[in-house]
Amino acid sequence: MQRSRSWVAEHPWLAGILLLLIIWTGNQLVPLAWMFSMSVKSDMDVIRYPLKLVWPPQLQNYPEAWIGDTTGVTLNLYFLNSAIVVPSSLLILVGSATLAGYAFGRFDFFGRRVLFFFLVSLIAVPMHALIVPLYAELRAFGLINNFLGLIFLYVTSTLPFSILVLQSYFTTFPSELEDAALIDGCTRLGTFLRIAVPISKGPIAAITIVNFIGMWNEVLLAIVVLWENKVRTVAPGLLGYMAQYGETRWGLIFAGLTIVTIPLIAFYLIFHNNIMKGATLGSYR
Repeated sequence: MQRSRSWVAEHPWLAGILLLLIIWTGNQLVPLAWMFSMSVKSDMDVIRYPLKLVWPPQLQNYPEAWIGDTTGVTLNLYFLNSAIVVPSSLLILVGSATLAGYAFGRFDFFGRRVLFFFLVSLIAVPMHALIVPLYAELRAFGLINNFLGLIFLYVTSTLPFSILVLQSYFTTFPSELEDAALIDGCTRLGTFLRIAVPISKGPIAAITIVNFIGMWNEVLLAIVVLWENKVRTVAPGLLGYMAQYGETRWGLIFAGLTIVTIPLIAFYLIFHNNIMKGATLGSYR
């Protein structure tokens, strides 16, 4: 205890920052813990005791929410649909944004500034403001209730910002590494794949995490494009619990929310280290 007190006295600002981080962490974990506690209650207990633990826990909420025998909300099917749409969108997005960001950041070609400012201006245009013409266009091409339609919207709506992030990174990318690879006989494409991409895993992981969370939680576009139950994704699928047949299944709602949150946490835990490793030049290997 004496050593702890002396450390606090010697580093008051650092101790204050540490305290703020602890408070912030608790502020983030409390809602998750509360959501889980609500997921193991009956519908009446959720209303009667929203801040109180109830025993025994209603663990049957989870298989019922997952299978949907009594509600018709088939969360297992929605998970499968999201597992198709979101990774496919991310694969196309990350590949396109990395190539475009590298081109804008490393090459000076005709029309580069005009095209880049056009992409930046697209960030100011909300996709939801274009929902009516987009729906008409997708319907004309037969992409309503089709995964390709939602993938198209997800990629196009997130591509400008992703390119901007990667372009800013590649602009400061050390050219010495590329020059050394070219001197050793590596092609321009090989330099991009073997040098630029591995070193840039930090910003690439950052845009992957941000866009994964956004796509996984997106509701409006998914409802407009995939409105049939058999092709719904997880976020709009959870809306099926609301006021169904005149009642709201609160226990199933929170059980479904807990299930849907697990991939987000797992995805972040898997990739968050790449942000730290690749965010600075000192992390190059």
